[in-house]
Amino acid sequence: MKNEALDMLAIVNHGPEDYRLERIARPKAKADELVISIAACGVCASDDKCHSGAGMFWGGSGNPPWVKAPVVPGHELFGYVVETGEGAEEHFGVKVGDRVTAEQIVPCGKCKFCTSESTGCAKCTTSSAFNATLPMRDGRIHATDLHRTRP
Repeated sequence: MKNEALDMLAIVNHGPEDYRLERIARPKAKADELVISIAACGVCASDDKCHSGAGMFWGGSGNPPWVKAPVVPGHELFGYVVETGEGAEEHFGVKVGDRVTAEQIVPCGKCKFCTSESTGCAKCTTSSAFNATLPMRDGRIHATDLHRTRP
């Protein structure tokens, strides 16, 4: 029997229309990282498009796939901090037990979309919702901005 404290249930995206509920290793917080027990996670239009196999996620027409499966999707979330890595409490201004939410889309601030006054950051994101190289393959979501929420 697996130790519930060392693993977790997660939806794992293996490909278009191939999402599976699996038991995976629970991430360990590294420096400047938090482990968040997810209380709720939304499903947005990009989740639906990725599930249905849209080319913008899976490639095609000479474009490489953006999704690096297998990956744990889900970027609209809130939950509770259950573990902090070295420096994370100071970095994010939170502590174990705090309820938090993560920015789902973080602009790079450097590309033409981010620096254009007309488009803002509408086309540039560093969301790790689908791209395991950011990485999220082991259940991590890397968010530059994390916010404590009201109880």
